[in-house]
Amino acid sequence: MLAPTDIPLQAILFSKHSFVWLPPLLQQAGFTVDTVNDVEELSSHYPILLIVDEETLAQVPPSQQPERPAILVVVEHDLDAERALSAGADEYITPSTSPAAVVNRVQLLVNARLNERQVHLQNEMLAKISDVVFVLDSDSNVLYWNEGAENLYGVKASEIIGRPRSEAYRYEWIPPDDDQQMSEALDQHGWWRGESIHHTRDGRQLNVEVSVSVLKNADETLRGFLCVIRDITERKRVEAAEREQRMLAEALRDTASALTRTLDPQSVMNLILENVGRVVPHQSANIMTIEDNTARIAFSRGYSPEVKALFETLTLPVSLPTLSFMLATGESVLIFDTQQDSRWQPMDEMNWIRSHVATPIRAYDHVIGFLNLDSDQPNTFTIADAERLRAFADQTAIAIENAQLYDAIYRDASEMRALHRATGILFTANLFTAEDVRSVAEQIAQTVVNEFGKVDCGVIMLDESRTQLIRLARAGEFGLAADTELQLDGQGLVPEAIRTGNMVYAPDVRAHPLYVASDSRTRSELVVPFRTMKGVIGVLDLQSAEVDAFDAHDRRVMQVFAERAAVAIENMKLYNEIQQRVNERTSELNRVKERAEAIL
Repeated sequence: MLAPTDIPLQAILFSKHSFVWLPPLLQQAGFTVDTVNDVEELSSHYPILLIVDEETLAQVPPSQQPERPAILVVVEHDLDAERALSAGADEYITPSTSPAAVVNRVQLLVNARLNERQVHLQNEMLAKISDVVFVLDSDSNVLYWNEGAENLYGVKASEIIGRPRSEAYRYEWIPPDDDQQMSEALDQHGWWRGESIHHTRDGRQLNVEVSVSVLKNADETLRGFLCVIRDITERKRVEAAEREQRMLAEALRDTASALTRTLDPQSVMNLILENVGRVVPHQSANIMTIEDNTARIAFSRGYSPEVKALFETLTLPVSLPTLSFMLATGESVLIFDTQQDSRWQPMDEMNWIRSHVATPIRAYDHVIGFLNLDSDQPNTFTIADAERLRAFADQTAIAIENAQLYDAIYRDASEMRALHRATGILFTANLFTAEDVRSVAEQIAQTVVNEFGKVDCGVIMLDESRTQLIRLARAGEFGLAADTELQLDGQGLVPEAIRTGNMVYAPDVRAHPLYVASDSRTRSELVVPFRTMKGVIGVLDLQSAEVDAFDAHDRRVMQVFAERAAVAIENMKLYNEIQQRVNERTSELNRVKERAEAIL
């Protein structure tokens, strides 16, 4: 019996003989039978069965095409069959072959040809599919391997068919328990679908979507497995990029929101470092700021308490290879392995760091700091991580500017409160009614120490002749002594300030050419003149045991205070002069009154 098929069962008789007995048998078997007389006419037909004799067989062009017909040759005797089959025929009959045998041979021949065509069509379809399709036997040996499999795994079908599948790739489950789930699904349902990672023998890692179907024999025993694999590596990459981009956008949005809610630098910087971790995984992170050609770690996260304590006093020269590169180029630094990269400068406390990424923090085209991430594993960070870090560096620049603004506002407010309290004391009744300038000087020196702190303050005045300098008062918790005699025309910061009428500051007295040593504990000194309409009448002499103890804010505030103190001193002098005149006038009036009473 012929296999079911949608292909018309056409038989062509190409022979010099009529074979009148054959067409009725073929028609009974379901064939339509047509006759052609020459090869040219034959070329316009595509039958499933071609019937020839030995003479016309020689005229049929040889073909390996899957569409070629099955060739049945009619020979005179069975002894002629071998010659005919060698000449290209697929089967033979003789005039003496029984009708039943003729039909049986034709059915077997045509079914075989139909099966060949079906297999070829399926193979051709599978070859055109971009997905990987392969068939395994029950022992996982490859039975079929399509062109998609060759392209994906780089293994030719001729190399792998009959060989274990493991010679083409090894797999990794996502998650690990998918192996058990697949086995259960194949047993219960006969198919399984999921995702896996395939490692090819040339070292590539592929994300794949896997579909496995069980193939069974007619008796329901396991025959093998049909596997369809789709490469989703690019899709996974795009999904990961979209996910990372979304996380980056959310982290940046949260940070931006914090920047608008508060100026508190500690809160904002901690949030920045926390959000960086959502986008670029790491063990520890820090934010450095640049001050006077040195870098200081101002904020950090993820370090041990001992390292954090070190950060409080640690300063790094910006000449370090990584820092100088970022300063000069404005580009990020990526160190895959700190033990292999000569740019990395190791520290005993930080020798656990194996990979590092950093980016400069820029404001108004100037590098003002660095954002650094560390990991205890080599090759942790990528170029993409460096790019993501730059986005946070921009927000960090805003946060640093806000922090500086916050510090300035807070400090200005504190300074204004201290200045207000200090100047308020200058104009109290107690100061106006002081017995002499020395008492006023003592109150001024003590007020400076109380309100501005961390200084030793002295008040030095010109005498009435404006030729001598008189030390009137000194106060301060450090107890710095300053009892060296001062000459107006001599060396020293105080004479210089009085002669020029300008503030004189020595951030490091040991390096200042005008400084005259009076106490070895003094490391910085600020001299601020008392200026009045009559000129300089004296100075505030502030000393500290710290180097560079008086920044620009301190100097500005002390200058304002000195101006007001000078006014207070002048007012006190004027008050005393008026009081003295009143007393003298009163005494004179009393004497006149006494003389008048004596005459009367």
